[in-house]
Amino acid sequence: MTLHVELLGFDDCPNRGVALERLRSALDAEQVTAVVTAVDVADPALAHELRFLGSPSVRINGVDIEPSARSAVEFGLMCRTYKTAAGVEGAPSIEMLRIAIRAQMLRFRSARNYGSLIVRDCGQELATVIVNEMQLN
Repeated sequence: MTLHVELLGFDDCPNRGVALERLRSALDAEQVTAVVTAVDVADPALAHELRFLGSPSVRINGVDIEPSARSAVEFGLMCRTYKTAAGVEGAPSIEMLRIAIRAQMLRFRSARNYGSLIVRDCGQELATVIVNEMQLN
């Protein structure tokens, strides 16, 4: 499976390059093939259209990497921060990215292999439980 990754941001974002470096490291560590697309968010109208949460934002297969941000309703041209193990940072950590990559891979595999899976990190649930329809019958 090839993941489709979007790195959304604007030109003046000081953390866009850091996010790209960490994304590359996470993809390498997970040994995953991905098509990475840089999306320039140039104006407020496009930010609203794209449901842009701030720069930099990373989406894997159309899903934001930060589960708590997926229900956000504030969009616009702004800097984004991430809660990481090191504290609040302007780019997602490699571990956050790896967890999001694994979650997308698990969704794909479980749909094909019929299983229930939970992704956990330090005891904290970070992904949705995936339940196969066959188990419900």
